[in-house]
Amino acid sequence: MTRGLLSIIIPSADPRFLPRMIPSLLDAARGPVEIIVSLDGVEADLPHDPRVIPVPHPRYGMRGALNAARAHVRGDYVLKTDEHCL
Repeated sequence: MTRGLLSIIIPSADPRFLPRMIPSLLDAARGPVEIIVSLDGVEADLPHDPRVIPVPHPRYGMRGALNAARAHVRGDYVLKTDEHCL
């Protein structure tokens, strides 16, 4: 765990909104943050930023995608959001 770090989990089965969503989250962050993108059987062109962590895996569905991402969480706090929330 990293003290004060917010881990944001985004399960993604349709990554078309990620190119706008991820930079928006990074710009709005007011402290240490990591964004864990659980790529549920899909590929995505994600920003090249050390705070963005892609987790590719076969199609697991929502619960499986969340569990796959959870294994990469390093923060004290965890926020789950959907890929279409801007």
